[in-house]
Amino acid sequence: MQPSIDVAVIGAGHAGLNAIKEIRQTTDNWVLINGGPLGTTCARIGCMPSKIALQLAETYQGRERFSRFGVDGGDQLVLDQHKALEHVRALRDTFVDLVLANTTDEMDATQLIEGYAEFIDRGRLRVGDREIHARAIIIATGARSVIPPALAREFGDGILTVDTLFEQERLPASVAVIGLGPIGIEIGQTLRRLGVEVTGFDHGERVSRIKDPAVNRTAIETAVLNLRPLCYEGLLRSYWRVLWSSSLPLPRVILRRTCSRSPAW
Repeated sequence: MQPSIDVAVIGAGHAGLNAIKEIRQTTDNWVLINGGPLGTTCARIGCMPSKIALQLAETYQGRERFSRFGVDGGDQLVLDQHKALEHVRALRDTFVDLVLANTTDEMDATQLIEGYAEFIDRGRLRVGDREIHARAIIIATGARSVIPPALAREFGDGILTVDTLFEQERLPASVAVIGLGPIGIEIGQTLRRLGVEVTGFDHGERVSRIKDPAVNRTAIETAVLNLRPLCYEGLLRSYWRVLWSSSLPLPRVILRRTCSRSPAW
């Protein structure tokens, strides 16, 4: 059977949308397949909502500097966590809508196929009850957080990922941020400025991929995080030592990047 589609792209995130942009320059015979919510990782659960939350936290922390300008009463200000998180979600949704308005909203049902793709043969895909034959297939599925079984057993629904963090109605009293890349360090810094006790875990001693030792040290001090090395086999033992020594209540755990990332097909 001859392919009926020139190019099929699996995944409507940043990579998939850029692929469609290039494909459109050579052919109109393409399809974009997407399972799960539309919107790029950056807009939905990544750098955009994290920057909103970071700005909110910076604004709240600014109360500590009011006295410098002759403004009294800053220490009496209280954060309404429900409204604050609602604000983050509202702006996040605006950014997602802007991404969709210029991309998938312009596609019709023959171009955008919602569902999860399954390979059934070379050049053949199945999406629900539909079979697609394509000359070329681009896999741009992105990734999702992987939760180690030991953590899942120990903490259960106390584990948050970037997919669920911004959907919370209230902030936890304490949190362990596992994975201190750019987003992880932003999340940790944000929560710390909002009054949450934060302990950060990572494989090494550098955060946010910073190579300069002095800058890295300043970043850790500025974020005001308790930094701990990450060892998966001894992770829970290490964390409970931190937990009990600081007399903190049972923490929520945020996974930014763990042992690996699996494709979100």
